[in-house]
Amino acid sequence: MAFQIADIKGFNYLDWDSIFVFYKKEALKHKSALPTKKRINGIFRRLDLNADCKIAFNEFAEAVKPVDIYSS
Repeated sequence: MAFQIADIKGFNYLDWDSIFVFYKKEALKHKSALPTKKRINGIFRRLDLNADCKIAFNEFAEAVKPVDIYSS
C-alpha cells in the first residue's frame, strides 16, 4: 500500500520526484524537517538496485522487507 501511495504519477514505479513528494507530504503531516535533495538522493540510490533511475515494486519490497535478526 505504501508503494501505491508513493506512486503519485501512477507509473507503477517510483522516480526521484515521487520519492521527494512522498517524503515532503509525510514531513508536513508529522511536522518534521522537510527532506533535503541530498537525503532523497541517498534514499533513491539505496532503493534503486539496478540503477535504472526507477524504483520498481520489487526493489521497494526488498527495501522494506522485515529482517529476522535471529535467523542463521
